[in-house]
Amino acid sequence: MKTENENSFFEFINDIIDFFTTLGKRVVKTLSPEQTALLAADLEAFNKRCKEIADAHYEREERYQNSSDNTCPNCLAKKGDIVNKIRQVQGNGSVDGSFSSSLFYGSGSVHGSMKIDTFGVNHCNACGNEWKKYNKDFKSTRQVAQDGVKYVSRLIQDPEEYKWAKDLAKVFEGCYVETILQFAEENRYSLYSSDEEVLCFSKLNEYFKSIWDDPNNKKELKHLFYK
Repeated sequence: MKTENENSFFEFINDIIDFFTTLGKRVVKTLSPEQTALLAADLEAFNKRCKEIADAHYEREERYQNSSDNTCPNCLAKKGDIVNKIRQVQGNGSVDGSFSSSLFYGSGSVHGSMKIDTFGVNHCNACGNEWKKYNKDFKSTRQVAQDGVKYVSRLIQDPEEYKWAKDLAKVFEGCYVETILQFAEENRYSLYSSDEEVLCFSKLNEYFKSIWDDPNNKKELKHLFYK
């Protein structure tokens, strides 16, 4: 039974198939059972890679947090000497109230408020040093996919300038063009116009295989990741 994510994926594929051409001929708007199975496997593998990257990112952030919060940067004291404390930060405010005066035969009002923010800090009992708690940077599987789409676009536009993006774009390595197009469409709001120019079927098919490619066609794709 297909998940909601898979259903939306195949609906998208059916919507864009009308724009595909093979050797100048219109492609029939029907996925074969074999193509459907291949795309479903591609989507599953892609989602698994995204989750693995997101999980690895979380584990790194956990290590950074433990290191930062459990070691004093001043005297290098360890967890046993470090305690949690709350600090207050006084924000901007205004005065609020009313008054009357027989001396000046007048009355009036004045209004105001004051905002007090609190935040946790690490306090070292060994040396008295205090420092902010580490703020973990979470990255969801969806964010990994969004980043992958953008970095694929950057690599296609200029593989030399954006060669640093190769590892970040590898989440799509080996994927079908149709899978990349699906995620490009889902994240179009975060893309630049230059991204949209290269994230199209004809351009992507120079670097990635399509579900519609002739298996007997030995056309060599460009090496996007191994230049």
